[in-house]
Amino acid sequence: MPRRRTFVAISLLVLACLLTTGLVTEAREEAWIRGTVVDPAGKALPGAEVSLRVPQGGCRHIAGAYTAGRDVTGEDGSFELPVPNGDMEIYVRHPEYAPGWVAARDDVRIELAVASWIEGTVNTPATITVSRGPWRFVHERVEGTFRCGPLPSGIVLSLGATSDTHRPFAQRIVLQ
Repeated sequence: MPRRRTFVAISLLVLACLLTTGLVTEAREEAWIRGTVVDPAGKALPGAEVSLRVPQGGCRHIAGAYTAGRDVTGEDGSFELPVPNGDMEIYVRHPEYAPGWVAARDDVRIELAVASWIEGTVNTPATITVSRGPWRFVHERVEGTFRCGPLPSGIVLSLGATSDTHRPFAQRIVLQ
């Protein structure tokens, strides 16, 4: 029994030391970013995928791939994400609308725009990449006729195609 008391006393002493040195802190209530996603008419948009990402120019590979939090909007278009460390953007994707992004902040309203699409035909299987700077919106293997999107309108994008049998193709385009 004396060994057990000694162990408990030493454990309490160690815990007290850790608390006073700041190595262990009290549990904090988690903070949240809440918002709403709407369509161009201002109606709530259910089913939109909402995530936090490193702001444009940061190290990122595929749209929405790096996330500090992820949610899908409910029937009222609402979402909530845990507050991240550092600067982050809220990135929103929906299968029928152009993706959107805004600086991460609480009580945000994000209006998604009507989407643009890139359509074409390749005569041999190819990998199509649609990007803007370090951000990839599309990176997929296609054969024959393809349709890439939804994509944001009014921005300059790069379209690239690579295949095993032909030279790579690249072109800058502005979506209308």
